[in-house]
This record gives sequence, C-alpha cells and structure tokens, in this order.
Amino acid sequence: MRLYLIRHGQSTWNAENRVQGHSNPPLSEKGRGQIEKLISRLKREKVEKIIASPLMRAHESARILAKGLAIPCHTKKGLMEIHLGAWEGKRPEEVNRLYNNGYQKWLKAPSKIKIPKAETIAKFRRRAVKAFAEITASETKERVVLVTHGGILAALISHWLKADFDKVLLNIFLENSSLTIVEVLDGRTYLTDINDTCHLHGPHFQEEPPV
Repeated sequence: MRLYLIRHGQSTWNAENRVQGHSNPPLSEKGRGQIEKLISRLKREKVEKIIASPLMRAHESARILAKGLAIPCHTKKGLMEIHLGAWEGKRPEEVNRLYNNGYQKWLKAPSKIKIPKAETIAKFRRRAVKAFAEITASETKERVVLVTHGGILAALISHWLKADFDKVLLNIFLENSSLTIVEVLDGRTYLTDINDTCHLHGPHFQEEPPV
C-alpha cells in the first residue's frame, strides 16, 4: 500500500499568520492554486481514493483533488489538526503578550507547554497514530491520498522514525500542499519522500527530487 500524505493548501489564516488548530478558515486563492498544481502529479501516480481531515482547509483541498482526479473523497475525524484551545485565531505576538511568551516557549519545547482548553500533545499523537493505523488496516485501495495538517504529519513522522516529536515538529519544514509518501509493507511503514514541493516550481522540476 502506498499513501500520499498532503498538507492542505495555504489557508486565509496561514496568510495572516494566525494559530489554526481546530478553527476552520477556508483556503486562500493561493492555496487553491497550490492544490490544483498537485493534480497532474497525482494523475501520474494513479491514486484511487482520498481521505481527508474534515476541517475546511483540508476538506476543500481534498475536494479540488477529487474533482480533478475523478476519484472518491471521504473524511476521517482522526486526521484533524491538534486542538490549540485559547490560542486559536491569535497571531504569535498576541499569544506571547497574553500567555507569558507562550509562543516563544512553544518554539523551544511544544510538548512542555500547557495551552488553556487545548488537546495535549500526548493525546494528539495517539490520535494521529490510531487514525493512520485504522486506515491502513481497513483500506482496500492500494494508492490512497491523505489530506491533513502539518501537526498530524509531524506526529506520524516522529512515530515512524521513533524520533522526538518536538524536534520533528520544529526542524522538519512541511509546506502547504507538500507531498510526503510512505509505503506500507508487511506491517512496516517506510518513509520514501518528505515535503516534496516540485509541483509548485514548474514542469522542469517535476521529475527531480527536492533539494
């Protein structure tokens, strides 16, 4: 089984540099364009199905792909981004002002930060891993697209590599509309590509790995 994990296109709150979490901003015009550029790439891969986070920025990205690829699209709640409670909707400077330099502390050690009304990172990671396991255990298609969020991708990558979540979240840059690919074989997950954005940079880059 081959899975194509896509971070949603740029949202209006990405463009405004606001904390999103479970909040529900739509894609920006730029974000829709980013996702449309993925269609020809995924056509070459012969993907068969899309499963997406139900949050608008991911679900809208998935619908654009599903229409362009003429394949079914479903949602899975477990693929939603981490819930960031009281921080959602705020810019980093607002979080720092209201929560004792909370955003600056987050950039050093996210797992140690307690955000009011938020999901804990430990619970979030368990949710992400469980959602992925459920998909791979029940899915009958061999080539499946998952449209999700940066936090989910970081949680899964850290799980697959048995790496520290904080280091993965803070040190692996996962761009809007980026493509991360894994192969699942004999119960093991093999990571083959991370943050592939060749589709955003013109046709002369499309057959080459990202630098």
